[in-house]
Amino acid sequence: MRLLYLLIFISLGIGAPLQAQLSKPFKQFSYDLEAGAAFATETQTPFWLRSNQYGMVPQANPFVTLRVNPHRDYRTDSTRRSAFDWAAGAFFVVNRTFGTSQGGTTLLWPEVYAKLKWKQIELSAGRQREVIGLGDSTLSSGFYAWSGNAMPFPKIQLQTHGFISLGFLKHILAFQGAYAHGWFTASYINQAYFHQKQFYVRFGKPHWPLRLYAGINHQVQWGGHADYLKNSPAAVNGSLPTTFQDYLSLVTGRYPDDYSNDRFNSFDGANRIGNHLGSYDLGIEWKTTKFQVFLYHQHPYEDASGLAWQNRPDGLTGLRWLRKSSSTHPLFLKHIVLEYLTTTNQSGEQYSTASKYQGADNYFN
Repeated sequence: MRLLYLLIFISLGIGAPLQAQLSKPFKQFSYDLEAGAAFATETQTPFWLRSNQYGMVPQANPFVTLRVNPHRDYRTDSTRRSAFDWAAGAFFVVNRTFGTSQGGTTLLWPEVYAKLKWKQIELSAGRQREVIGLGDSTLSSGFYAWSGNAMPFPKIQLQTHGFISLGFLKHILAFQGAYAHGWFTASYINQAYFHQKQFYVRFGKPHWPLRLYAGINHQVQWGGHADYLKNSPAAVNGSLPTTFQDYLSLVTGRYPDDYSNDRFNSFDGANRIGNHLGSYDLGIEWKTTKFQVFLYHQHPYEDASGLAWQNRPDGLTGLRWLRKSSSTHPLFLKHIVLEYLTTTNQSGEQYSTASKYQGADNYFN
């Protein structure tokens, strides 16, 4: 099907001239303003224009959009930098669609957050656009476990600010980690919670041409209640388990002590509390004076079979080539990303409770 598409965006960054007119603390903020419009011969916006946009691009068109982004980032001036610093920001989007049954005005806020940093330890709260995993975040088709296709939801997160190298190991080994608790805002289930943690290591000093990366991320959807769950075998009187004991079970990924009780039935008792998913991530980086190459793989898991690599070769494999120099030539090539995604194994097509690894993973379902 032929599709003609016109996309027009105007972006404006407002810096020092406006800051001079503002009083504290607002003069520490920068302001970005963006306006755009889209028109097409079909009423549905092309998929790749909506992909990795955090739900900000309407599915229907034509549409006009206005985006406002006030933000205060961490200081980068080393002469004024202290152990403590803070950052905050918001990203507001107003979309107006025309000519369809889905027409109307929508206000979105994919980002509203505040962050406090002490040295390389950061505490944040609110909504933020994030990409979690090893890979290229700019040209990727989307990371497996946590990409940018949905509107962010609020969470509180304690994390490292980048990799922290270990001085007693002569900075050969570095680590990065995060631990978060969030709240789902979808209306089809009330008071549902979110647990997330990640841990990554890097082998190699910052100036070494070759460095290795490895890590894991873990996400759990848990808790909540809904009327449609009252007659469901997955819940007890429409509610899913939400006690602190249940929280400890899902954080560690262990089976609960009871197969069923007054809080949950055999659905959670046999499958661990909550809906778990994540990925193992592996990467190797090679740097020269002229370019950088990064090879990465994200291996998915939803249960023990994925953790034991029974679903290989499923996952996202990518290769990034990045030129360090710049040029004004119109045919200058600076950045290339090649990716391959396969999800056809899924630990086998048959589900068997008699097997050590049950199979039929059915990712994200």
